Amino acid sequence: MIKFAIGVVVLSVLSAHALDSLADYHGGDEISSFSDGEESSPTTSRVTDLSSGKTGRLVYPMQYEEFDGRGTLSVPEGSTGKVPAMIIVHGSGGLGYRERSWESFLRRHGFATMVIDYFGPRGVTKNSRFQPVPALDVMAALKILATHPQIDPQRIGAIGFSRGGNMVIKTANMDATWVGHTLAAHVALYAPCVTIALTSSGRSGAPILILIGSKDSYSDVRTCVAEVDMAKKQDNRDVTLKIYEGAYHGWDGDYTGIWYHPARKKSYEFKEDAVVTKQSRQDVLEFLNMVLKPSG
Repeated sequence: MIKFAIGVVVLSVLSAHALDSLADYHGGDEISSFSDGEESSPTTSRVTDLSSGKTGRLVYPMQYEEFDGRGTLSVPEGSTGKVPAMIIVHGSGGLGYRERSWESFLRRHGFATMVIDYFGPRGVTKNSRFQPVPALDVMAALKILATHPQIDPQRIGAIGFSRGGNMVIKTANMDATWVGHTLAAHVALYAPCVTIALTSSGRSGAPILILIGSKDSYSDVRTCVAEVDMAKKQDNRDVTLKIYEGAYHGWDGDYTGIWYHPARKKSYEFKEDAVVTKQSRQDVLEFLNMVLKPSG
């Protein structure tokens, strides 16, 4: 492990001996979530707050949009008292295996989870030529989550992947004037590193963790290093960048190959990596345990 003064950590995690079992990174539990373009079922009633303790599929208002938000909320089994929560934000491929596995992993470690679907309400799919980056969808999820009696509104974070990671980074520049609350942690995996150091009307002030692979062809490592350096030196941001040597885009997914991105009109290489997945889970959990301090 090599540490740089600007808060960048380069990790070598290529040894297969570091992998214990598939259960460590494969989420065995499924979640019920809206798929790309799927309409909400007749039994999914719209809620304006979660004071009733409702979990499962949710349809809720988004004050900055004319349509409702969608998400699936789960809480850890047997939890007592208020627990921390993580909003899970998918990437350009939409909802799938990655979101299910992270949901299961986080919930097993004491976090409530809300997997949001920002494609479905807009009629967008992984094949759409235009894909939005609606950071305010994350804030709308924060607002509704903060009303749940089992969730601590001061310990809600967000984790996003690729395009979703970029959304999570953007929320770091949003303070309580947006929805009455701020996120307590921002985690981005292989996200384009932009907007970290931009001047804005406010910011969450919460720590930021960015994870990226050295062989990522979608998210440029050099740009990430430069952005983190600027964020720390010029804006005194609490941001950490970890680079996994030899890792490609989407290491924690279920696809290896070349994928054409219709919205970007370019092709990118994806590669599953069980060892990097395991390491990234450990790094995220260590970060969240420090920042959100879950019990149990």
